[in-house]
Amino acid sequence: MDLLSRLQLENKKHKNQKPIYLKIAPDLSRDQVKDVIEAATLTGIQGLILTNTTIRRPEFLKEKEQSKEAGGLSGLAIQNFSNEVLQWVKESNSKLSLIGVGGINNSKAAIEKIQLGADLIQIYSGMIFEGPWMIKNIKKELSLSDKRN
Repeated sequence: MDLLSRLQLENKKHKNQKPIYLKIAPDLSRDQVKDVIEAATLTGIQGLILTNTTIRRPEFLKEKEQSKEAGGLSGLAIQNFSNEVLQWVKESNSKLSLIGVGGINNSKAAIEKIQLGADLIQIYSGMIFEGPWMIKNIKKELSLSDKRN
């Protein structure tokens, strides 16, 4: 929390303050996520980015040799982990702005993040595997979803 406080104090010295978001991993426990929400709220940062890469290796990974490699796992493999953390934060009734990331590879996944409480979404791996036209498809489906609701 000290680092976030110092960062926020430095930010407030500037005329054009920038929003500060903290990105967290999907490997945190529910209690750890509660602690992050409390720290973010107390320091007055803008919001949270949910979530970064995971160090977990789910059983469903097909390439067992690669699943033994060190480093963060991203993309579709972390979608459920990421969605779970997003739900926990939303259930806390926090006023923080939430950016959903992790496993967004199509419009259905993007809409799901928004329905779970994300104010914005961030896409990495999906762009690599699906290409830039994925954004057009997401925008189209979001527009249709808005019209249906």
